[in-house]
Amino acid sequence: MYPEVPHGAFTFHLLKNMKRNFKKNSKKFKDTFFVAANAYTVKKFEYKMRELDKIDKRLRPYLKQIGYQMDQLICAHAIAIFKEINQDPYQYCSQYYTKEAMVATYKEIIYPLGNEDTWQIPKHIKVVKIHPPEGKIRVGRPKKRRCKAVWEKNKKSKQMRELRSNWT
Repeated sequence: MYPEVPHGAFTFHLLKNMKRNFKKNSKKFKDTFFVAANAYTVKKFEYKMRELDKIDKRLRPYLKQIGYQMDQLICAHAIAIFKEINQDPYQYCSQYYTKEAMVATYKEIIYPLGNEDTWQIPKHIKVVKIHPPEGKIRVGRPKKRRCKAVWEKNKKSKQMRELRSNWT
């Protein structure tokens, strides 16, 4: 869906697991799998999934199972599979993602704690000293940019190579 977010990392991890579990056809399904994983339309995704079915019938049930196991919140690709096999995707979600669970979370009233001087803290907790974590303070100027992900690093160097080639 979005190649520069963790979805891309998950795709590579999933492909690695698929190669390990389906060794016989691992070289055949790599390209088709990536196109299906990055499909922007359900039609394109379903087309590529049918191609994967032709390669190995066990891939679709495996992907269905894995898509659910990771966080118990199914992704768009898993929803497309459930739609194709006429199953309700909501029955595969964790109960914590339901409307009822969210309403129950905010049902109770949370009262503010008030002034710290009025707190009644037990003695065995009062005597505990909490210190900040030990760590090294880095020398030099702090970084102004975020650390880029692995798949983002080559973009700048490619742009720099193009600029350098234009200078000569």
